[in-house]
Amino acid sequence: MVRSVCFPLIMCFFTLSLSAQNLIKNSGFEDDSEWQVTYHIQDPVSEVVFGFTEDIPAKGDGGCLYVSSFGEREVRPVIYQKITCVAGETYFVTGAIKVIDLDLPEIVPPGPWFQIYINDEEPPDWYEGMGDWNPSTKLLNISAWSGEGCELYNIDGFWEDLSCENDWDNNNRPYFTAAGDPGTEVELYLVMKPGLWLNEGDTGGFEVLIDNVGVYPISSNLIKNWDLDDGSEWQVTYHIQDPVSDVMFGFDTVTPIKGEGPCLYVSAFGAREVRPVIYQPFTCIAGEPYRVSGAIKVIELDLPETVPPGPWFQIYINDEEPPDWYEGMDDWNPSTKLLNISAWSGEECRLYDIDGFWENLSCENDWENNNQPVFVPAGDAGTSVDLYLVMKPGMWLNEGDQGGFEVVIDNIAVYPMTEAGIPGTEVKTGENPAIEFVLETNYPNPFNPITHINYSLPKQQFVTLEVFDLLGQKVATLIDNRVEPAGFHEITFDGSELSSGLYVYRLTAGDQVRFNKMMLIK
Repeated sequence: MVRSVCFPLIMCFFTLSLSAQNLIKNSGFEDDSEWQVTYHIQDPVSEVVFGFTEDIPAKGDGGCLYVSSFGEREVRPVIYQKITCVAGETYFVTGAIKVIDLDLPEIVPPGPWFQIYINDEEPPDWYEGMGDWNPSTKLLNISAWSGEGCELYNIDGFWEDLSCENDWDNNNRPYFTAAGDPGTEVELYLVMKPGLWLNEGDTGGFEVLIDNVGVYPISSNLIKNWDLDDGSEWQVTYHIQDPVSDVMFGFDTVTPIKGEGPCLYVSAFGAREVRPVIYQPFTCIAGEPYRVSGAIKVIELDLPETVPPGPWFQIYINDEEPPDWYEGMDDWNPSTKLLNISAWSGEECRLYDIDGFWENLSCENDWENNNQPVFVPAGDAGTSVDLYLVMKPGMWLNEGDQGGFEVVIDNIAVYPMTEAGIPGTEVKTGENPAIEFVLETNYPNPFNPITHINYSLPKQQFVTLEVFDLLGQKVATLIDNRVEPAGFHEITFDGSELSSGLYVYRLTAGDQVRFNKMMLIK
C-alpha cells in the first residue's frame, strides 16, 4: 500500500505500509491462543490437541497441532484465525503437515481430507442441515479421492507442494490477492479443514499433524526480481575455468508448476564439468528468522554411467560475495547450505523428476539434516547484516564421462518470519495498552552534532526512521524496516556530515507515521 503523507513544511513523502512478518500469530500451535475451533457436524467426535509434542512434521519445530478421528461417524473440525491484509496485495501461504495414520473405508471415495481456505467471513458453527461448508478461496485440497500423487497418504512436508485441486488453474499455487479497494485493510480468515466423510456402514479414520503455518506478503520478499524475468539484480559467475553451461533469464518455454511467467533456465550437456553460480545480495536483521522458498523443475537429466558423479542443485546463504573462478579453485561451498539435491543424495532426494518447491525436496543441509528452509543471521541482534542468496546448479564428471541436465528456477523468496515461533527467538504478540505510539522531540535540540531520538511502540512492528532536509531529500536512514519489540527505544543521530539547518525526522511503524523537527547548529 503506498500512502502519501504531507506535513506543514509543504513536503510530501511516500511510505510503503506493509506488515512484513508472518501474519499468523501462534503459528507453531504451542497452545490454542489466537486459534478458534468449531465443528460443521452436530456431534463432534474428532480430537484436536494444541501443543502436541510426541511427534512433529519434518518441516515443523517444537509443539504442533494434532487432529484425529477413527470410527463410523463423519467428522468436520474447522480450525481458523482472523488476519488483517491489505487489499490488492498478494500473499504467500505455507504450512507443514504429516500423516501419522490413515484408515481408508473399503470404497473410496468417501474418505478423509485436509483443506486450506482463505475466507472473508468467520466460519459458522454447526447448524441444522448444514452439509459441507466450502469457503470462497480454496488454496489446498488433499483427499482420499484426489488425483494420483495428491492423495492424503504418506505425507510429511509443506502442504502447499502437495495438492492438485484448488481455485487457481487447478495447480495449487499457494498465493491469494486480497480483494477490495487497493490499499485498504481487509479482515480475512485462514481456515483449515481436516475431515472425514463416511457413508452408512463405512469405517475409517486419520491422524495428522500441522505446524508452522504462515501468511507472508509477497511485497516483503527481500529478493529483487524474484521471478527472474531478466538478469537485473542477479550476478552470474563460474567456479570452473571454461564455462560450458547455458544460463538464460526470462525463459518462457516452460515454467515450474509453482512458478509464474518467465523463469531462469540452466543447462549443460557433454563431457565437461559445469559450475555456474547465480547470486544476489540482500540485507536482513541479525537474530531474526527468515523463510526461504523457490520453485524448480527438471526438464531433462542425462546421468553418467557411474553415479556419483552427476548433476546437483544447491541453495546457500553466505556472508561473502561468491568469488570468480581462480586457479585450483575446486568446489566452493558457502557457510549455510539450505538445500542439496544431487545424483548422489539419499532416496527421494535426487535430482530426478522434480517440479515443485525445492525446499520440500532435499535431505541434506545444515539444520539437523531435515532441510528446514529457515536461517537466522548471525551478529548483534537487531543490526543490519548483508548476505547473499546463492544458487549452484552444476555437474561433476570424471574423465571419459558424459552427462547433462536442464532445469528451470522461479519464484525465489526470502521472507521475514518474526511471528513463526522458531526456537531461540523471542516472539512478542498483542498490544500493550499502557504504551502508545509516540515520537518524542529529540534532545538536545538544537544540537551539534549529536542528538538522541526517543520513540515508543505498543506492539512489535517493522520500523523505519529517516531524516530529511527542507527540500524533502533524504539525508540519513537511522532504522531501515527493522523489527522492533514493544516498549521504549532510543537511537543516537550524528549530524557531523550535514550542514547547519532545520531537518525533519520521520518514524514509520506499520501503517502509522510520526514527524518531528530538529535544528543542527554548527
